[in-house]
Amino acid sequence: AELARSYYNRATARAASGRLKESIADTQKAVETARTAGDAHLLGRTEQFLGLQDIISGDLEQALAVDQHEIR
Repeated sequence: AELARSYYNRATARAASGRLKESIADTQKAVETARTAGDAHLLGRTEQFLGLQDIISGDLEQALAVDQHEIR
């Protein structure tokens, strides 16, 4: 779970500096790592952040897919 937090923290820093593509890549890694680690709280947070990033980037279909997966 610590690795997932590291990816998430780097993703938020990159998003804040306008590096959206890199931030999305880090967030995707954070989601995968949190899922593997079984950290449900961090998984929810990272999936929510990924969905927001997809909306900001204009990829509404991907944002919807992330949100639907998060609901399950």
